Amino acid sequence: KKQNPLNNMSIDLVVCAAIQKDYSCLGKSVNSVKGVSIKSNYILFDGAPEKVSPERKDFFIKQQEQFKEYYPNFEVISRKENMYFKPNLEKFVRERYDDLSEYLLILQDDVEMQGLIDTQLVINKMRTTDDCRIVFFGENRKRARHWFELIDDNDSLLDKLHGWSERVFVIKKEHLIDVFDYLRGPQGANGGFRTMRGGKNGKFIDVYYNNKMQRNGWQYLPEFKRLEYWEIWGCYAWKNLYHKHLVAKR
Repeated sequence: KKQNPLNNMSIDLVVCAAIQKDYSCLGKSVNSVKGVSIKSNYILFDGAPEKVSPERKDFFIKQQEQFKEYYPNFEVISRKENMYFKPNLEKFVRERYDDLSEYLLILQDDVEMQGLIDTQLVINKMRTTDDCRIVFFGENRKRARHWFELIDDNDSLLDKLHGWSERVFVIKKEHLIDVFDYLRGPQGANGGFRTMRGGKNGKFIDVYYNNKMQRNGWQYLPEFKRLEYWEIWGCYAWKNLYHKHLVAKR
């Protein structure tokens, strides 16, 4: 009996963490995906900001050492530089691309899933939905119009939306590189890239879509033009499975 190749796909967990005043948020985040079917686990600890006191920096380093003890199945990557979410994740994926599984589950350090993610079901659905590149798990609250605009909700598992949330999402590693390449912008006159795309001076990813939607011209764009922009991202929300934002104090 031949095995269905869709059942053999692997996925890695990448937790993106930064300095917190209360590290219970990080524990809740990681524990909320403990039962998820994952091949390899990684956590990226961003470096502490310069303005942080030496005592807090030392405590942050101790927290990272403690994490290694509590979660020995994780590979821990600790940055010395304060990079922020997007540059930290991009550096990791570009440098470790060949080591990583085909799919990645990205989780921020103050996000608690409110149910179990069935990674194989998600991957199978992404594989059989031609234009799907990102599946994110939103919050169980009324969508903010400036963040999300519904395109199509006819599918039983996915809502097609303008806008998405980077707090917890699944993406193919090659598509994540495509996003990073897009956010680099075109090459400049000196051969370098414009690296400021992505919102908040390149620190984050999802806010770039949000910024696009808030510009005056968006409401006047014909639908086919909006959909052309959507195709850069290919973002869908998974139905009926949500996260809780714990809003870590930094």
